[in-house]
Amino acid sequence: MKIQVDREKILRLTSSLVKIPSENPPGNEREVANYLESEMKKIGFKISRYDFKPGRPNLIGRLKTGDGRTIIFDGHMDTVPAGNPDLWITKDPFSGEIIDGRLYGRGSADMKSSIAAFLSAVETVLDKSELEGEVLVFLVSDEEASGMGTKDILSKGYAADMAVVGEPTGLEVMIAHKGVVRWRLSTFGKSAHSSSPEKGINAIYKMAKACLELRRFSERLQLRRHPLLGSPTMSINMIRGGEKDNVIPDFCEVSIDRRLVPGEKLEDVESELINVLEGIKRRDKEFHYRLDRYQYIPPSLTKPDADIVQLMKKIVRKVVGVEPKVSGFKATCEMVHLVNSGVPTVIFGSGKLEQAHKINEYVEVEEIVKAAEIYAHLIVNATKHE
Repeated sequence: MKIQVDREKILRLTSSLVKIPSENPPGNEREVANYLESEMKKIGFKISRYDFKPGRPNLIGRLKTGDGRTIIFDGHMDTVPAGNPDLWITKDPFSGEIIDGRLYGRGSADMKSSIAAFLSAVETVLDKSELEGEVLVFLVSDEEASGMGTKDILSKGYAADMAVVGEPTGLEVMIAHKGVVRWRLSTFGKSAHSSSPEKGINAIYKMAKACLELRRFSERLQLRRHPLLGSPTMSINMIRGGEKDNVIPDFCEVSIDRRLVPGEKLEDVESELINVLEGIKRRDKEFHYRLDRYQYIPPSLTKPDADIVQLMKKIVRKVVGVEPKVSGFKATCEMVHLVNSGVPTVIFGSGKLEQAHKINEYVEVEEIVKAAEIYAHLIVNATKHE
């Protein structure tokens, strides 16, 4: 069956989504949710909407025309902050402007272009009366912070035979992703006047020791390898400490980000970190610390022989004309909640992860169109009776 999506309509929709800021923080998905709800109703979706957190909407679109199988398309409406507008070549992070075949703007790759492709694909299939089952579209808030919106929707009883998470994969079929655990590490000292530093204990110096040890430990992680995702990683990404420029600091805090590959367990990962810190404590009796975990999302993996994986490979081969690469998504995403609910899932979308969270984020126009075509073929095949 030949499927041809409306190219101009997809690009208009993508551009319109990018033009609506939904930065997180602060977390302002409401306007983009209003727009998407309106567009989905035009297509024919029945919409359920509720606040996942105060003022943070989740949207569930449901469209059923037969008693065939059900497929979920999952995406997030929030983006990271845009940064300094003067550094963008468009001088507007929310321009949605197309320049030399690239559509620019915060969220263009991560992941508003895939949301536009989801919806365009459904509309295309409906126009051809080829939908034999049900399509569910989950559009969530706060993915860039909590990453728990999809889990919250699934807790309400939704289920499906397969799913796609539209993170940017450059049209590669990805069947695994890294997990993440984050801690706040605090070191403690004793304040004193900076004219007599020997009378105090400098918490920043204590943290410096920890940072150097943790860097050495992170380098050792590179010796571990996962066939789809490479090495687990660890990084220190924020630091704060001290109260005044003439006071020896008695407190310092950093955030630690640890990415897990399938097979790694939270308790083992945390134990390794504590062992490093306890090693410092044995060598320095004045080293006092506290470790507080504040986020954990496990890694996940879909079996390569799952129906959704084989369908995606076949369809990408047909639409793109090349043998699709099956790989892993090196960041963290909400696929894990679907997999843990028994829904075999792939990650697939337009744009590249390397563009996400960067100044001058963009997505190739041709990738958006191809993604919509692939999604449309997938809907036709995925919703057929078994």
